[in-house]
Amino acid sequence: MPCSSSTRMPDTAQFSNGIQRLPAKQMNSSSPNRPRPLLTDDNQGSHRSPFESREASFAGGRTCARSVMRRVATWVTTEGRATHMMKEKMIWLIICLGFSATQVQGQQKFQIATIKPSLPNTEKHTQSRGTKFATTGTTVEDLLKFAYNVHISQIVGGPSWVRTQQFDILADPETDKRPSLDDVKAMTADLLSDRFHLVLRRETRELPVFALIKAKDDVRLKPASSDPSSILSGALVPPGGLYVHGGTLNDFVAYLQRFAPPGIDRPVVNLTNIQGRFEFELHYTPNAVDSEPLADTVPPSDIFTAIQEQLGLKLKATKAEVGVLEIISISPPTPN
Repeated sequence: MPCSSSTRMPDTAQFSNGIQRLPAKQMNSSSPNRPRPLLTDDNQGSHRSPFESREASFAGGRTCARSVMRRVATWVTTEGRATHMMKEKMIWLIICLGFSATQVQGQQKFQIATIKPSLPNTEKHTQSRGTKFATTGTTVEDLLKFAYNVHISQIVGGPSWVRTQQFDILADPETDKRPSLDDVKAMTADLLSDRFHLVLRRETRELPVFALIKAKDDVRLKPASSDPSSILSGALVPPGGLYVHGGTLNDFVAYLQRFAPPGIDRPVVNLTNIQGRFEFELHYTPNAVDSEPLADTVPPSDIFTAIQEQLGLKLKATKAEVGVLEIISISPPTPN
């Protein structure tokens, strides 16, 4: 019987962005009064690590090939000649390897992408427009945070312009079906490789992190809609509103460390062991520690207090081994 793999085949970026491994040591916007989000994602998908998705999927293809090759080697050893059965199995080996390669090469990517420098004082904004992916005022660092679900402290190396030069991007995979959020992330990683000639090396380091844990037994999480057409989305609404629609705790963590104020100065890891999808709505006052409450107003709430009082969760400072992206080489984007 032909080989098969239960895992999703990897996205193109795994094989084109030059990643090297080192050993390990919707937003529901129905409210007419809600402010326009500054940063949004409006798509579907899960925040499984792109590294895990790509490597686990390709591993399925390698396992398939190794399985057949072991069988072929056994038949050659025991029978000493190429039997009809061995020939048949060799055909399946070729089919298996060809199937894996075809899937790798056939992964979705942006077919058209326009990249241009942002005008001065351009507002930072990221969103999906139907099947298209659009950003304004975004740096390479912002794109890496989005594509790989990492905190800025997990991105090291590279020239200074990676963190300061802003770009406007409009990218289109030219498909009728709306890509999942995972697909958009993978295509963004591929775009960085293709247009910026980005080469990354990944390693694991022990870094200071915030562990998201339960603060008390009465965790205050609102279950997400059971509507099958509901999609994952998130937004930062200034000055201090963070929304995640239909997301898991891992999704919330990804949006938190991507959109949160400077107080979230390290990666956030989910240690709640809470399963399911929820509606997250968090209100906090940026720089609350430096703010003085006005008369007859509620005192400002920093991000840490807001998470504990509004969600029943807590951020605990600790250390953990996390993935780090080291920029080996990168160039300004190629012409459109």
